[in-house]
Amino acid sequence: MTEKNTRNSLFIVLGVAIVYTFVKILGSDFFKEIYIFGLVLSFLYFWIPGGVALAYSKREGKPLPIFAKPNRTYWLIPLLTLVTFLVASFATLPFRETVPTFSFFEGKTLWMQIGSGILFFFLNYVLMTFIFSFLFLGSELYWRGYLWDRLKEMGPWKAMTITAILWSVWQIPLTALSLFSNSTMVLRNAIIVIVISFVFTPLLTFFRVRCKSVYAAALCYSSFLAAFTFSIALFHFGSMREMGILGGWFLIVTALEVLALKFIGSKRKEK
Repeated sequence: MTEKNTRNSLFIVLGVAIVYTFVKILGSDFFKEIYIFGLVLSFLYFWIPGGVALAYSKREGKPLPIFAKPNRTYWLIPLLTLVTFLVASFATLPFRETVPTFSFFEGKTLWMQIGSGILFFFLNYVLMTFIFSFLFLGSELYWRGYLWDRLKEMGPWKAMTITAILWSVWQIPLTALSLFSNSTMVLRNAIIVIVISFVFTPLLTFFRVRCKSVYAAALCYSSFLAAFTFSIALFHFGSMREMGILGGWFLIVTALEVLALKFIGSKRKEK
């Protein structure tokens, strides 16, 4: 019964992805003119998998561990994000095309600059992290919640590989067909989505398991995305080339962090 439910839930989630793809293609001009409808559609796209996960979990009598009391592992989220942010940002600085002017801080006293800096950090990182986390929670309820619980018996790495493939397929319509894409960018965006899925799946699964909370995975993903946008805003990485280099460094550093966590985990098992 559980296997059948898992298969049916996947049909629904990926079926919605197919419908979403056709809607985005056929209504591309409409969504460009009325931007808010595109945002609403994207929000629904994130939360439909969450609704599917909650419905099937309730049917099977196996509630999802959505929230849990924060443990020590939670502190790794801001730590890993900070390391990634610093390394990626400073590694990208040599490739910056123009020297930025920080108008947000100009013409202010020292204390006003400190206050402005705190406000800048709060608005561009802290607030965005929590906003993104509740958006990503919708999809994480399915990928790191319902589906993970059904696939983990295969073994963690096999389960994560399958999840990464399916998650890639689901994410491609959302990213490759965004309002900022054109026909020449679709393939490139799709490749980027696949790389992101395979890099982040082990990291998000790690926090889902160690924190015993699906929200921890959503918080981790949103923290990294908010740090990426914060870096762009802080250092004025405005061109597509600069943002591409920054994104590449983010993925490289994140992949190294995943390998480090795996190495530390294997050493602990040996003890």
